[in-house]
Amino acid sequence: MYSRLKLARNLLRDDGVIFISIDDGEFASLRKMCDEIFGEDNFVSTIVWQSKKGGGSDNNFLVKDHEYVISYCKQSKEVRLGKIELQADPLDREDEKGRYRLGRELNKWGSNSRREDRPTMFFPIPGPNNEDVYPIRNDGSEGCWRWGKKNMLEIVSIGDVEFVRRDDGTYIVYEKIRTEDEREKPYRTWFTDTGTTADGSKIVKSLFDDIKNFRFSETTSFT
Repeated sequence: MYSRLKLARNLLRDDGVIFISIDDGEFASLRKMCDEIFGEDNFVSTIVWQSKKGGGSDNNFLVKDHEYVISYCKQSKEVRLGKIELQADPLDREDEKGRYRLGRELNKWGSNSRREDRPTMFFPIPGPNNEDVYPIRNDGSEGCWRWGKKNMLEIVSIGDVEFVRRDDGTYIVYEKIRTEDEREKPYRTWFTDTGTTADGSKIVKSLFDDIKNFRFSETTSFT
């Protein structure tokens, strides 16, 4: 494996990335080997791949549904990974500035969304009736904004936020999106809908008139 990976590194372009499928058995050893060959600074990520679906009911321990895909690059400064292209939603609302649609909430939610998590992000912005509006979470507790004070006050001043009043008088604040340009978002490291090892075996068999010539369908690959 060491000699193969060293050769693969030499064959990589400066902006190339290698993806290696591995299970639990050799995961730790492979990481150490790749750190030595490619360099720790050139580690890209570890993808968790759901490689199996169903079965395993006779297992005495935990059923292993996943494998890993470790990725390294040759020169981290040269790499630009592709992203998922998203079609923009239609601009279905209109105000005095023109058409828009609601974007994401500017009230932060999820982890680190409480006031005590980020106290500097708890401050008032002018509301619809020029009242002070604070970032209040859905459970009524004090939260925080997604953006800092300068950016929040600026987007309010140009009329690119929408205030949606809750029953208790607090507000959810949304960004107004005024463009229909396509958006991009990066891929995530959790792969659940990319096929399984069984799917790979079927594809390989179909290439050889349904004759099973290989024990495993996965191979080390690089781009």
